[in-house]
Amino acid sequence: MLPLPRALALAVLLFSSDVSADLFRLGSGVYRTELPPGSDGKPRRSIEAAPLVSERITGAIPTNDWWSSLVWPMHSPHSMVMFPHPLAVKAQTGGLGVGYTSTPVVNDHLKDGVAFQIGTDYRFPFRQSLLVGLDGLEAEATVLDGFSDWAVTALWKVADDELRATFAHGSPFVYFEKASDRPIRIEFSAAKVDRTREPVDPYTVEWKGITAKHNGKAGAIRLSINAGASPGLGSKARLVYDFDGDGKPDRTETFGLFATDPVAASWENYSSEKQELDPGLTRGEMRDFTKGTMRLEFWKCFGDGQLELKLAQSSVELPDGTSRPLGTDEVASVGGGTEGAGAAKVFHRSDRALGVTLNGSHFGIFAPEGAELVIENDELVSELAGKNYLSVAALPDSKPATLEHFETYAFAFLRDTKIAYRYDPKSATVTTTYTATTEAMEGEETATLFALYRHQHLHATEPDRFENYSYASPRGEMKVLVGQSFSTEIPFLGVLPALPTAPSATDKISAELDREAAGFRFTKDDTYWNGKEFGKATELIQIADQLGNDDIRDSLLAKLKSRLEDWFDGEKKYFFRYDDRWDTLTGYPDSYGSGEQLNDHHFHYSYFIRAASTIAQFDPGWVEPERYGKMIDALIRDCASYDRNDQLYPWMRNFDPYAGHSWAAGHAGFASGNNQESSSESMNFATSLILYGQATGNDEIRDLGIYWHSTEAEAIRHYWFDLDHEVFPDGFEHTCVGMVWGDGASYGTWWTANPEEIHGINFLPINGGSLYLGRDPEYVLANLADLKSSNRNFHQVGFPGDPESFDRWADILAEFLALADPPAAAAQIETISESELGETKTHTRQWIDALAELGTFDSKVRSNHVTAIAFEKAYVVYNPTPEELAVAFTDGKQILAPPGLSTTKRSPD
Repeated sequence: MLPLPRALALAVLLFSSDVSADLFRLGSGVYRTELPPGSDGKPRRSIEAAPLVSERITGAIPTNDWWSSLVWPMHSPHSMVMFPHPLAVKAQTGGLGVGYTSTPVVNDHLKDGVAFQIGTDYRFPFRQSLLVGLDGLEAEATVLDGFSDWAVTALWKVADDELRATFAHGSPFVYFEKASDRPIRIEFSAAKVDRTREPVDPYTVEWKGITAKHNGKAGAIRLSINAGASPGLGSKARLVYDFDGDGKPDRTETFGLFATDPVAASWENYSSEKQELDPGLTRGEMRDFTKGTMRLEFWKCFGDGQLELKLAQSSVELPDGTSRPLGTDEVASVGGGTEGAGAAKVFHRSDRALGVTLNGSHFGIFAPEGAELVIENDELVSELAGKNYLSVAALPDSKPATLEHFETYAFAFLRDTKIAYRYDPKSATVTTTYTATTEAMEGEETATLFALYRHQHLHATEPDRFENYSYASPRGEMKVLVGQSFSTEIPFLGVLPALPTAPSATDKISAELDREAAGFRFTKDDTYWNGKEFGKATELIQIADQLGNDDIRDSLLAKLKSRLEDWFDGEKKYFFRYDDRWDTLTGYPDSYGSGEQLNDHHFHYSYFIRAASTIAQFDPGWVEPERYGKMIDALIRDCASYDRNDQLYPWMRNFDPYAGHSWAAGHAGFASGNNQESSSESMNFATSLILYGQATGNDEIRDLGIYWHSTEAEAIRHYWFDLDHEVFPDGFEHTCVGMVWGDGASYGTWWTANPEEIHGINFLPINGGSLYLGRDPEYVLANLADLKSSNRNFHQVGFPGDPESFDRWADILAEFLALADPPAAAAQIETISESELGETKTHTRQWIDALAELGTFDSKVRSNHVTAIAFEKAYVVYNPTPEELAVAFTDGKQILAPPGLSTTKRSPD
């Protein structure tokens, strides 16, 4: 049964319809409420699963979030791993598994077992340390019981026994509440780690202050080890180099596995002469040391018992060729005990808190005063002193003072989280305020701890509030502050409907436009590829208008309107259908899981909305509510409803306001959490909102687009591109990632390992909303240099193509190059033979030639007008009004801009 508010909303829609029962009219548009079979008579792809929700969920069902596997039973009636950084959690039949991983795992791209791209994937994998549940309770399913902007509550229920867990992005805490006479039960476990790849409790020797010329050789070791009474143990060693002493490893050399003699208990030599370097775990280039550091790590990989290391007879060769013993002590013990036995080690306790260490991480358990917290056989069972609440937190360290500090805030349970954003035209900034509402379960403290991502803490309005605590995460360091709210200020960089056509290039562009417009037609059927064709038409319309070619402009506008009207007819080959179980509007024919998994709606619909903004520019009546405006509004609301009381669509479905970027998968049904590949197509959605809101005079939609665009541009800067070199971990060897995951990121795509597409998928579509990509020209050049090197590696191992040139998306890559070096990009125009399927030669030439005349994008100078941009050599303003518009730039320049697109030369300093 539908919750009452949603049922009423749908009833209003259906009974106000003047078409057949399974169709609903919105102005001149129509969408379906039932899904007809395909043209072949077979069922179409649709969501088969039903949402896993409790009776408390009364609004539209959220999807496409970091926690969506909780509500979407794709692989499990509980959840896949969810990543409320810094934590990772997983709902299971017996409760919630909790872990915190502070060390990443870096992998390579392999072909036939050999790495052809080094350091292409990094993960902070889920390693369960605690499982919190009710003693003896095993639930058939875990369901969604509550949610807010960046927090979620899960429910386990069997008969009258209930357990709830609330967890959130940026919170080190998980808050548990029970409605049951059963005691709380916590199981502690040593997570399974691939010890052949990662050191576990290693014996470490370090040499500091090294200044020396490197001898050009790899490191050398000679270790004297003994398995004692437990022969057959496996061990590994690695050397870690920090050449400049900045605390960050520059090179790692990992030696092959050494297994001790399984028969005799005797001293054996583990040496680099016998065990060569493992190529898959050896990264970084050799170079000279300047006050640097070299470290040996030696650890046990498998087997029971201890290894002994005879220090005086073991040595490491330093980079200057000298050999040094490990020490003077006779013997050191390494890796005692059996994995999993006695996993939890208590480091401190107080009246209401217990600090434990396991799997290399530290946790605090906080219970009501008087509750017994005793661990026996790696289990803790507590009646909670007759109370019904408990919290668990990952801790930055194992200091008793840290545990006690976290105890202060451990009983301020989260009840709500909410953001509010405000765009200030004068300063061209977006201020976002994050507010947490809490309830004090004990005492009066209502403040909580926030762990802020890099895109947040760099732009915090009160930087002095940060404490001396931080966490490692897949998004870099997370810094901690205390309070009930915090705010950030992020610049809005501006967008344009198009770049102005360079006067010097009009003849060539006109000829190209004539050729491409003459044969232009729509050939694709699904929402994504037909949408990309809308993007092509949109750019050609803008160029035709600038060139004064009204015939081509109007012809393309007519074709664009006609195809969109086909989509909005409801009864033709193309249509949209509203799913009242999942509160979503899906276009058919669908693609890439948009129908059955609710994937990528913001990618697909960005092209529809952008097309509508262009139509509105020349035919405002077409987007009036009584025409097609309501259908466009429905597409916007499906991906990003701007009304918190919307009963038909969830608020901000695709955008994660705490993570600062969007998620693509509707279900998040992966071991690595949710993911997003094409950040640039998400930015295309934001651009479409800005231009559509501006064209229709809807500031609410426009400002939503500005918030999305400015916030995600900053997230892309750090999490896709790592411009500051503070996010990608040591061993990841690329300038960018193709995909961001909940637990990390990958230099890859869903469909290929071709570097051209890995890089390009986060550039396209290139348009007037893409200038954020050029804010750092040096990075653009570094990105393309990495691409050329990776392209060479890719093709030299047998993949088809020329290692020295680009045979995929050369136009997209040239347009990206133009953001840093327009003349170099202009020199490539004539060599581009084919266009990417969403691009045209007309637009590629127009874009590159425009930047050759304007110069590079100047992100340091912004404007009080949404569509006004400063370039190296000029200011460009698009004025959508019929009157002259006063525009002010933050460098003091003021312009009276005429209607339309205008360019003002910029005086040299």
